Amino acid sequence: MKYKILMILTVVLIACIAIIITIRSEDIEFDEVRVEELDNDIQDTIKQIKEQKTYFIIKDKTIVLYSNLSKSGLYTYPYAEIKQKKSKLIVNIKSHMAADEQYIKEILIIRIKNFKQLPEEFETTFLDQKTDYKIIDLSK
Repeated sequence: MKYKILMILTVVLIACIAIIITIRSEDIEFDEVRVEELDNDIQDTIKQIKEQKTYFIIKDKTIVLYSNLSKSGLYTYPYAEIKQKKSKLIVNIKSHMAADEQYIKEILIIRIKNFKQLPEEFETTFLDQKTDYKIIDLSK
């Protein structure tokens, strides 16, 4: 009887650990950059962007996130929280409340380098509302 209970508890413990590992998301390290710091072909791509949206520009093992959603004038001072959950990249763009000098901008440009494996899915939100995004792959 004790053996069966011990086995059941072991199975439950293993299942809980598996669930925690599955649910866990990993924070991604990134750099906020200016357009001038990017490769020329990425700069040229950004210059052609007209539509207000979040863009993922992929080149080799680097992803550049470009968001011009705050150009509406309602929300400025954008920053991003970026996580990876399995093969999904999750980006939440928020707005700093205070107009501190270091935050004065309307466009958010982020470079994420050295992905072991590029994400298969993307999810973007702006002020916690789901938004459209576009993927531009320059690796091809």
